[in-house]
Amino acid sequence: MLYIGMMWWHEDELPLLQLRAHERPQIEHVLRIAQATTTFRGSPREVSGTPLVEIPDADVVTVDTSQVVGAGEPKCAARRRLQRNATFPDKLYPDDVFIFTDLDEVVHREDWTGIVAAARRQGFIRLRMRNYAGKINQYLGNKWAAPFAVTGKFVRTLPKAQRAVDALRRRRGRLRGRVYPVQGQHFSWLVPDDDWSFVEQKDANNSHPKLSGRWPRMLPNGQSGKGVAFKVVPVDDTYPSGILENLDTWRPYIACPSS
Repeated sequence: MLYIGMMWWHEDELPLLQLRAHERPQIEHVLRIAQATTTFRGSPREVSGTPLVEIPDADVVTVDTSQVVGAGEPKCAARRRLQRNATFPDKLYPDDVFIFTDLDEVVHREDWTGIVAAARRQGFIRLRMRNYAGKINQYLGNKWAAPFAVTGKFVRTLPKAQRAVDALRRRRGRLRGRVYPVQGQHFSWLVPDDDWSFVEQKDANNSHPKLSGRWPRMLPNGQSGKGVAFKVVPVDDTYPSGILENLDTWRPYIACPSS
């Protein structure tokens, strides 16, 4: 069985949620989506009647993050860890594959079969995809490799403390040879139209306190949070069909080339 884990935070991520539903595998799978009772920064949020109910065959897990205590880490990081870990299946058989991607790490529907085969060959792989920020065509490079795939057999070789999504996500840096390139894209901090106040609101809801204010300062200037300049690229057939077939929905998230 293939299990896919991801998290849902805010209604402003609805286009991404719909895109991920469109790009889900055409092979048998279970989509495990974890939603929290608070925002990343701890504000209460409503979890009933969210758009998750519209995702076919989704296994929605609600995580109570209201009482999180950060022991040696910021509370926001503890909330994210708790929510990520809730996407892990209760039982993983040796031949099962679990793939974790954040909501904005979009895997194309054509890639899932190859990912599963590669994971079963190697036990644990990282998925390398192209990286964008602010707009879906503000390109930063192809070195994003945070998503991972792991088999139940590999998980059983790990100490129990490492059999969790957050621990496996951190593990990726120690397995540099197990990188599987996919067609997918990481669409970080998407901004509709040119509403940069939207970034400030999203930053207040989501960001680590130490990073707060970084994105609102950088994105309007055509730079990433690390000061790296974007390259505006065309939205072509390298993009998922869920975008190409719904360009009117995605037009507010497309940057025009500079004159």
